[in-house]
Amino acid sequence: MHKIFTVIIVLLFNIDSTHAQQLQKHNEFQELGLSFDLPQGWNGQLYDDKIILGHSTIPGMIMLTENPIQNATELKTLAMEGFTDDGIIFKPASEFILVSQKRVEGYYQGLFNGTEVKVFVIGLINGLGKGMNIIILTEQNKFNNQHVAAANELANSVKFYQSQDSVNTIQWKQKLVGRKLKYMDTQDSSSFSGSSGFSSVKILDLCTNGMFHYYENNHSSFDSNSGNGYGNNNNEGQGTYKINALGEQVYLNLMFNTGDEYSAQLSINSGKTYLDNDRYFVVESDNCY
Repeated sequence: MHKIFTVIIVLLFNIDSTHAQQLQKHNEFQELGLSFDLPQGWNGQLYDDKIILGHSTIPGMIMLTENPIQNATELKTLAMEGFTDDGIIFKPASEFILVSQKRVEGYYQGLFNGTEVKVFVIGLINGLGKGMNIIILTEQNKFNNQHVAAANELANSVKFYQSQDSVNTIQWKQKLVGRKLKYMDTQDSSSFSGSSGFSSVKILDLCTNGMFHYYENNHSSFDSNSGNGYGNNNNEGQGTYKINALGEQVYLNLMFNTGDEYSAQLSINSGKTYLDNDRYFVVESDNCY
């Protein structure tokens, strides 16, 4: 079940709400090609690409994540593997049920940071693209039929359709695709005892064929009464990229050939382009073929 839970664990009890978006009763995600309604009495927020729901009186939370699996039997097999990570052990409480060729559901029990928990999961298959996982979790002795009813209410409201780029995504693609993004930072300091300096350059070419090339150089030096020295390191990589929106936020997602992935929120402030909190210059690319 690793693919279902990986994106949740880091944020489960350590959520940065800086860019959170409040969800409505009915929610449309055009670029994911899905819509859903919040269960009665539940409220939710979108944190980057994670959706977390809570209730004022029902303990626990509902988490919604992407489900890339296209086959219900495969999803059931994956679910039965359970999940283990630092401080986390989720094991199937019973056999997961293949409800239909579009839906798999079942229960986990185990430990989360020393607390006994019970988890109910519904995996929905989307024949047009990525599906959705609905995961509701709370302490073992507080889990009841209300949790199952809420998860089912939400699952029954989900509708999948053909995804389509939003206006914001189209505008960002027009701005960045086929261009070079360049970040530069230089810091110098001096005193009676000597001087030091640091510089960083990051270059990202976003090619029209969906490939990217990345280069980074960091250089540091110092000169003092006791001696001098310097350090220099380079990093390079390439892979594929996507520009997509979730709610009102647009993201640049880099999938390196090494398997590493990186996501940055795109924004413009006073006419300047930012990836997360770093300003980048957008210029013509000379590294795309």
